[in-house]
Amino acid sequence: YTKGTQYYKADCTPTKTYQVNKDLSLYAGWEEIKITKRFFIGDSRTTSMFRTVNSDSKATLAELAAGKVTIGMDTWSCKSAMGLKWMRETGIPNIESQLDSHSALIILMGANGLDAENYIAYVNEKLPEWNNKGVHVYYVSVNPCNGDYNYLNKKIDAFNAEIQKVKGIKYVDTHTYLKETGFYSADGLHYQGQTNQRIYDYIISHLD
Repeated sequence: YTKGTQYYKADCTPTKTYQVNKDLSLYAGWEEIKITKRFFIGDSRTTSMFRTVNSDSKATLAELAAGKVTIGMDTWSCKSAMGLKWMRETGIPNIESQLDSHSALIILMGANGLDAENYIAYVNEKLPEWNNKGVHVYYVSVNPCNGDYNYLNKKIDAFNAEIQKVKGIKYVDTHTYLKETGFYSADGLHYQGQTNQRIYDYIISHLD
């Protein structure tokens, strides 16, 4: 039986202490670990989103290009025209020492190259390390294009289909969300203003 937040054997010797949910609606014994830090890893689309959601901040794109920028809960490690090599050598290493069980690692990579096999290989290589730290890992879909970049959409669909099969991560499907609700891109590839904000809000709403 229980006494407070401890479990007791029949002889009333305590076994192990757990945090019990306040409303007891979930399994008693599991402590809820809240996300208090969010790390965004991305390319030019993420850089554009950074600029939109932090429009009131003094942080500049030059500072971001030099490494990373932290504003509130969010740390941004992103750079235009980058792909897997940058992610492996710079993007992830920029923030890796800060990752722990209260961290959401949010990956928005793949538009430059659309090479699902190698991105998946890298994520699978890193997952044991991230899992040992208790990091919450999210991979955000590569989002749709229009206009002159319509030709990329079949490759984007194929990329997303492979990424969402990866075990040990949580897939955030902003691609379907934008296809269903619409989006604006001045050049067919990059988003502005309201679309960037909607993508950001959708991601945040799908974190644990």
